[in-house]
Amino acid sequence: MNRLLPPVRWRHLRWVLCAAVVPTLWACNSRKLATPAGGPSQVVQTKVLQSQNRQLDLIFMVDNSASMKPIQTKLAAQLPTFMQVLGAIPGGLPDLHVAVISSSLGAGAFGDVPGCAPGVPGDDGGKFQHKSGCGLNAGENYIKAAPGANNFTGNLSDVFSCIAQLGDGGCGFEHQFESMRAALSKSGSPSDPDNGGFFRQDAFLGIVMLTNEDDCSVPGDSELFNTSVATLADQPPLGGLWSYRCNEFGHKCDQAMPHSATGLPMTLTGCQSKENTDGKYHLVPVKDYVDFLKGAKDLEKLFVAIIGGPAAPYGVHARTAQTPSGTEMQPEISHSCTATDGTYADPGVRLTKFVTDLNGVFLPICANDFKDALTQIGTTLGAKLGVQCINGTPATNPTTNAEDCNVVLRKTTADNKFQDTSLEHCGGNVTGTNDNPCWQLAADPKCPMGRVLKLCYDANCGAAPMTTTTTNALVSCALQL
Repeated sequence: MNRLLPPVRWRHLRWVLCAAVVPTLWACNSRKLATPAGGPSQVVQTKVLQSQNRQLDLIFMVDNSASMKPIQTKLAAQLPTFMQVLGAIPGGLPDLHVAVISSSLGAGAFGDVPGCAPGVPGDDGGKFQHKSGCGLNAGENYIKAAPGANNFTGNLSDVFSCIAQLGDGGCGFEHQFESMRAALSKSGSPSDPDNGGFFRQDAFLGIVMLTNEDDCSVPGDSELFNTSVATLADQPPLGGLWSYRCNEFGHKCDQAMPHSATGLPMTLTGCQSKENTDGKYHLVPVKDYVDFLKGAKDLEKLFVAIIGGPAAPYGVHARTAQTPSGTEMQPEISHSCTATDGTYADPGVRLTKFVTDLNGVFLPICANDFKDALTQIGTTLGAKLGVQCINGTPATNPTTNAEDCNVVLRKTTADNKFQDTSLEHCGGNVTGTNDNPCWQLAADPKCPMGRVLKLCYDANCGAAPMTTTTTNALVSCALQL
């Protein structure tokens, strides 16, 4: 079964310490990593790559709705900075796949919503964007950058900056999360004509979103965008045909979400994602997308970042709306931030939950430029591609008199299954071999609060050539309290 299934409702199957993501496998087919036998009550379980993995798959979701063009320009101006940061990590620029997608995924069952009709740019279907003239070679849908394997001509930053400027003619009901899920689901099929070949099972996955409105992803049969409803009195009670519907039906606050303009303006507090699947007008719960990504990648190999609007302040004001019978005062969400250049953003309530639940970073979109944001994103990605630390002091195993850790060597076989081998500590007479190394913990300047796992292939702990590139080591240690 392919782990990147089509974008439908997901059931997250939890599994323990699988080192490599395998698109054709949902769960490990081998033993669980054993818990150490030591006395301390605190046990840390972490993954440590057997060899440095320098593959990075990056998806940039760029909002292409109205008002986004100047924000896209600010992004493009700092993408060279982002690439410089990635290029400065130990070992230089990683083996990159870089794709750009839009926030436009149509309007569900209502293809007559203005600007959201099927086809570019109202409904991009999660397809990778690759407009002509940016430097990609003919037939290529995303950037590949690796020594001797570039699929573009010219400078990498220039190609990326050109592709990322999608314009602002997309759908006003943004489906940031669903577009991401659709794109990754398509990329899980090597034969997909738009996204095939992007997703690599052993690569780190980075997802960066640039958007000035909150996510409004709905199921394909949702009636939230019903075009027959335009006034507050119309039934069903959806209100005006604009993005306030996403707020009213997708958020819950300490106060009731206003449906009419009476009593406005007002400020709401404690606003959260309405994680509810009842009725015909709900948004897809954020949890569905969190579970989707956890099913596609281990958290250690996943990084998400959003450049968006803060979740607060959360204000609602009245605005004059044009309806089929005249005008009407209707509620509208207020911007939660405005930059000095006039660009703005609305409260990113669902966006904030998404980032928080995936231990990602949320960065301000109402900034003079995105240099700091892209520097932080590049630095964090670079750290993920480096050494993984075992922080703390391992307890001593009373039987072996070595660190109280269990280490498993995991290989991905040709049929995309896991093959585990338990490894012995290098103390005593144990000497590692190419196929069955021993292990030890070693100091590393990148881990000032702990140590790193080191696999030894001979008596001198040398690094013999590996028999496969799809090999990882897993370690579980009992720590002294």
